[in-house]
Amino acid sequence: MTEEPDAPTLFVARDRARRFARYLGDALQERRLHYRGADVGMTSLVDEADIALDAVLKDLATTVNDILDGRIRDRERGYTEMPLVVMAEGLAERVTLARALDRARAAGTLPGKETATQVIRLLDDALMRIDGFCGAYDAKRPMGMARSTDVAHILTVLEREHDGRRRLLDPRASACAPFDRMPPALESEPHGLEDLLR
Repeated sequence: MTEEPDAPTLFVARDRARRFARYLGDALQERRLHYRGADVGMTSLVDEADIALDAVLKDLATTVNDILDGRIRDRERGYTEMPLVVMAEGLAERVTLARALDRARAAGTLPGKETATQVIRLLDDALMRIDGFCGAYDAKRPMGMARSTDVAHILTVLEREHDGRRRLLDPRASACAPFDRMPPALESEPHGLEDLLR
C-alpha cells in the first residue's frame, strides 16, 4: 500500500511577496539610519540589518524550494507561482550581494560611502521588483504590461551589481562599461527583461 502524498499547503503569492518586502523594508530603514549614524560617529553593537537580511534570504530559499517541490500552491492564481520563484531568485542575488558588500564596508575592505550607496541601491531595487510582481498579481497577469523599456538602464544596473561582486574579490578592480554602444529601447516588461538578462 502506497502512502498518499501530502496535499500542498495553500498560500497567496502576493502576500508572500509582501512579507519579503516587510523584511527588506526594515533592513533598508535600519541601514539608512546606521549609515547616517556612522557619518556622525555613532556605532551600533548589534547589526539588525544583517539579521533581517539573513531572515529574508532564508524565507526566499524556503519559498522557492517549497514551490518547486510542490509543498505550497497559490490558492488564487497558480500561474503566478513560477514568476514568484523567478522574482525570489533575483531578490536573493541582490540581497546576498548587499549583505556581502555591507560586511566588506564594515570590515574596511571597501570604501564606506560608495559601498553604502550600492547597498541602499540594491535593497531599493529589490523592493521595486517586489512592487512589480505585486502589481502584476493584482492585475491577474504572470507579469506586468509591456512598455517602452530603457535597456541601457537595465544593463547599467546589472553591470553595477557585477562590479560589486568583482570588488569583493579584488577591491582595486575597475568598473567596466555596461555596453559598447547605446542599446535601443524595447517594448518589454522591464522586470521580466531584467530577470531574463540576470
